[in-house]
Amino acid sequence: MSSYPESLLQKYAVVLAILTLSGCSEEAFLTDLDNTPLKVHIVSSTAIQFKSYQIPPMLGNYPVLFLGTKDDYVMPLSLMSLASLDVLRDSQITIDSAFVQITINSEDSDTSLWQEELTLGFFFDFDSSYSESETNYFNIDELVPETYPFLDSSRVGERDTLSPYVRFHIEPALIETWVESDTTEPLFILESAAGDFAGLYAFHSSEKSEFYPFMKVFYTTEDTAAADTGTIIRFRSDVTIVTPPSLEVDNFDSTRSYVGWGAGLRSLVFVDIDSLGIPGSAVITRGNLILPVDFETSLLTETPGMAFQMFLLQDSVEKSEWGESEWFNEDIFDPLSPLGIYYSGTSIQKDSTLALDISDIVQGFVVKKLVNDVPLKNFGFKLVAHNSSPLFDHVAFHTAMEGDLSPRIEVLYETP
Repeated sequence: MSSYPESLLQKYAVVLAILTLSGCSEEAFLTDLDNTPLKVHIVSSTAIQFKSYQIPPMLGNYPVLFLGTKDDYVMPLSLMSLASLDVLRDSQITIDSAFVQITINSEDSDTSLWQEELTLGFFFDFDSSYSESETNYFNIDELVPETYPFLDSSRVGERDTLSPYVRFHIEPALIETWVESDTTEPLFILESAAGDFAGLYAFHSSEKSEFYPFMKVFYTTEDTAAADTGTIIRFRSDVTIVTPPSLEVDNFDSTRSYVGWGAGLRSLVFVDIDSLGIPGSAVITRGNLILPVDFETSLLTETPGMAFQMFLLQDSVEKSEWGESEWFNEDIFDPLSPLGIYYSGTSIQKDSTLALDISDIVQGFVVKKLVNDVPLKNFGFKLVAHNSSPLFDHVAFHTAMEGDLSPRIEVLYETP
């Protein structure tokens, strides 16, 4: 019987299987481990490069809609796309009344603003130029016309003390016009009647399973003498247009690397794994990418911390681009396909670091794992905030040699 732990032998069996299936090595792999001493190695490196960049934030799947300002964020409007009106396209129907209702998110709102007058504009003919996932402050001018009709708002009550709502009443003739039209359903624009204002107005979005925005229509038919209880038509999508603080001109430290969802901040990270000298026969038992956080230049709330995703890059990044901060109209750094090769991390640890377990990724590089019939290459990673993150938070990472605050990779591996 072997004197070595069964778990270690299992790990070598896994590596043997990987090498056999991938065809990455023609050398015979040592399978008789009974008398083979296992050696443990620890290697580390601070040879890590960073690049921060910013894209327009795309917030279509966020559960809250906003108006107003917070910190250095400006949110002048939210767009809301109505679902199909087919249920009303019946010649037997006569519209009696209708309204759009949007419920206030009390937890995220400034209650002092609840009397702020709001308007709900609407227009058609936007075709495919509206996209919940892609419409943002950079391309909004291509979508919204200069003038459009709007509805006045009125506060009519509360479901309970935590969920007051705003209603926008709609004339029956207007609903009938929409129903008879051959165009798409209207796109609504939620704004403040007074324009920009300080403070934050928050509403539950269409992503929510309750308190979502909707239009309710009361009507009669030839078979009924009075209006029925009303038909609810939900909004199929909505998005807040956010102008974030700019990485290029606002108070960001060029010596730090930033990640933040609402600000559209992302970072590229290149770790020179080859310089660690890990042999192809190694079994990676632990591989941590450790990124110390600079809390002084981060913006983090007391809510549960950010979650992160890290993707392998598909292509190389020019050497001259590393270290430079840039702004792009869209994310030009494509992840490796298949998208399953990524790390989804948890929140920042109490010791002010983000430790990402990249053991499987390091193992893939070491054994030259095949992806799409091509050996895996190290072009670096893309680090982004997961969309569960607090919207207005961003985190700053140390990027230079600063003693205990130096970013580093630490790998523990075993060889025969």
